[in-house]
Amino acid sequence: GKNKHRRALADGTAKSASLNSTFTMSPPDPSKPQMYCFRLDVEDVAREADGRASGTGNDAMFTIGQVFSVAWQDDTPPPGPRFKFHAAAAVTELDSLRAPEGAADSTYRVTLVDAPTGQTYPLEMTIDAPATVTAVLSGGSGTDATQFGAATDTLTVTLTPAHDLDITSELHTLTHKAKDFDNTGFPVRVLDDDLMITANTSSVRENDDARKVAVTVTAGLGADIESAVTVTLGGTPGTTAQAADFTAASVDVTVNAAKRVGTDTLSVDAVNDALQNEVNEVLALTGPNSVTTTGAAYVAPAYITIHDDDPDIELSVSRGEVDESAGTVTVTVTATAKKAVGGITTIALEALAADNADNDIDGSTATATDDYTLDPSPIPLTINSGQTTATAEFTLTVVDDNTDEANETIVLWDADGAAVLGGTALTVEPVTITIMDNDDS
Repeated sequence: GKNKHRRALADGTAKSASLNSTFTMSPPDPSKPQMYCFRLDVEDVAREADGRASGTGNDAMFTIGQVFSVAWQDDTPPPGPRFKFHAAAAVTELDSLRAPEGAADSTYRVTLVDAPTGQTYPLEMTIDAPATVTAVLSGGSGTDATQFGAATDTLTVTLTPAHDLDITSELHTLTHKAKDFDNTGFPVRVLDDDLMITANTSSVRENDDARKVAVTVTAGLGADIESAVTVTLGGTPGTTAQAADFTAASVDVTVNAAKRVGTDTLSVDAVNDALQNEVNEVLALTGPNSVTTTGAAYVAPAYITIHDDDPDIELSVSRGEVDESAGTVTVTVTATAKKAVGGITTIALEALAADNADNDIDGSTATATDDYTLDPSPIPLTINSGQTTATAEFTLTVVDDNTDEANETIVLWDADGAAVLGGTALTVEPVTITIMDNDDS
């Protein structure tokens, strides 16, 4: 198109004139790059008061035919019909929204911008949102309240972000779509309303002294802590630990409203039991509102692993195999602690029966009296305070029968653990002596 601007300059009284013009351009193919050229033509013509030309102008005094252009890049056509977003109860335009998780009270309004002439109504708008955010439309005057009934209509969007089990505040983009309109994204940050517990210790050992554990409670961005919040923490059984496996004193942690974090310490003490081949156990540091399902206030616990340190004492024997025809032999047994014991430690070794109640330890296959005798029984050993080893001798008498049978075992063990003066019990690893059968079928 052509826009004409005329400025009349009184002779000798003005040297320049300014003008501006606005163009509305629609590209023939928005998917392709477009180039728009503009030509500025000027002339110097003397005119009478009635506008008639009267003589030739002076073309040498100015530049004729200045050309400039405007271009849009590939795949970025000039803006078309789109959506605009506003605060729920105001005309204020929004560029994003913050929505607390688990609540259905976050709303914003959507209006149309540059709706095409001749647009057909009602106009249906859809919203692409992540699975964790539910968007419900209302307030329209179309066939139903979820449609635009006219170009001046407004839709209200109500968001319900799902409640998750972490304290991360996620940023999502909700994409708004309608026929003949540009897809328009709207950023929504979901503010997490949970509390998370962390500890500076992730594991303890059974034979460790009680450990002071620093615990921190951190509030998500959406947590309701306008004033300080106190969370009572204590140890509870986790994935494997039982209440008898540890003691953990409770502590009140105050979460500062401004910093959204609070710290304190509590004592965790693992019980040093005498169970063999025990799996590592886990305890949880939790608050009273800890849950594991969505839809409720959640306090994410901290987990501490109890590492099993059994056995504390290992056994070895001078004769691991004895022939059935050996008769009476003297055997030396040695007890070795993993570290120096903290007090006089006494051990009483006995042969473990095949039908023993401890399912973690395989019992003897040889039968006392029928296949062997031990003297003394039990076999005593003593590790002095600050030491790591002790030895003892015992007499093993093997019964030489005439039965062709499999080799048989004698398993020596202290089922009650090694008693340390002062009440501590150290676990003892069993040791096996095999009686080699000497009979042929």
